[in-house]
Amino acid sequence: MKKTDKFFLIIFLLLQTNFFDLINIRNSFLNGFASYSQKKLLLLIILIYIIVKFFGGNRFSKDISGLSYNKSFFSIFVYTLFFSWVIVYYGTVAHYGQSLLSTFFNSYYFFILLLYFVYSYLLNSWEKWVDFIKIVLWFSTILSLTKILQSFVLSKFNYIIFYLNTNNDYNTATQLKFMTLGFTRIPSATDFVFFSILLMFVILGSGKKILSSSAVAILFFIQFFYLFAVGQTRSYLLLTVLLVIVYCAIKVFRKFGNGGGLAIGLILSTPVTFLFLSFLNQLLVGNSSRSVALTIRQDAIQYYIQNLRYNGIFSFGFLRDDLYGQLIHGVGINGMSLGFNYDDVGIFGFLAIFGLIGVFIMFIYSLSLMLAFTYSRNKFITFMIYVYIFGSWTSLSLFDPQRIFYLPVLLALLDFLTNENVINLEGREKNEKI
Repeated sequence: MKKTDKFFLIIFLLLQTNFFDLINIRNSFLNGFASYSQKKLLLLIILIYIIVKFFGGNRFSKDISGLSYNKSFFSIFVYTLFFSWVIVYYGTVAHYGQSLLSTFFNSYYFFILLLYFVYSYLLNSWEKWVDFIKIVLWFSTILSLTKILQSFVLSKFNYIIFYLNTNNDYNTATQLKFMTLGFTRIPSATDFVFFSILLMFVILGSGKKILSSSAVAILFFIQFFYLFAVGQTRSYLLLTVLLVIVYCAIKVFRKFGNGGGLAIGLILSTPVTFLFLSFLNQLLVGNSSRSVALTIRQDAIQYYIQNLRYNGIFSFGFLRDDLYGQLIHGVGINGMSLGFNYDDVGIFGFLAIFGLIGVFIMFIYSLSLMLAFTYSRNKFITFMIYVYIFGSWTSLSLFDPQRIFYLPVLLALLDFLTNENVINLEGREKNEKI
């Protein structure tokens, strides 16, 4: 990667990690622009990055010269999403009487997907992907360590070091209700940390060297310990176990061949998975509060599906929470809010906005994913990515503002895995000027 690309990537990651919670965002003006769920500043920096690359002379043209050779499986999906956004945007304005500006501020984050068009062309070699993933790994490790330290100090001394910049982190951590191994729960960083773990396994599965084996093991231990003891997010723990199983299957298949590898993999993975799921169920799901949350999530999914055609071809649209909170979150027979949230129900939260249009978008998305897998040069790595994409559909959607930054990166990576051996870009990369 060039210095300009690394500079902007670092800015993106600093915003995505809330500057490691080392500065006070929750109680400052930044909370409305650069917080866990507010990505206005991130989108602005992305647009600046695109402008810099586009008008930076002939270099960007050279970077995207592989377009005529490379397959781009997700361009139609992204264009379809943008076109659908326009329909729902003006439909929301017309039906609810919201202003154009307020409606935009409830929906702007979908344009973060513009980053896909840049990364799908620039990250066109394993060398560049190694540089990219190495930066993400170090960011994730620092973030994990800060959260582990925060949790430990708060649990043992009832004192907050650094800052807890999301309301969920603050309320959950300070109540000390969800404790694992003596650590209180701080969940907001789990999205980024799992994204880092996924990219780590992508590099390991590719056989490319990113760090020494001992260094990779240490980084993985730190990040997994955060997910398990501090983040305590069931979905990511389960997906991490699946990634480990897939990676082990890759190693076994490469050593023993498909037939022997399949038999050994099934024999070893089944009891390990069963024991881990049983332990995880007792540790996390057994908590009555967490069980209630699961029930609320199931009710929310049913509620959003029932309102799929609330406005005809789209559902609720880009509503303001302060004006239409009862519609978004649901209301019980006693007039009290049911506490439903888009970001608690995975892809169903996306459908609660786009309705029938969203179903069509998901069809295009699924078709693109199927084609990318069909043409993939490394189906094991592609399957790893699909573990995350499909595994997060029911709870942690990549279309939520908190996680949408990761989606263009993964789509660009899937494109690269189909193009890896189509055109040799390694030699050209070595000759580029920094």
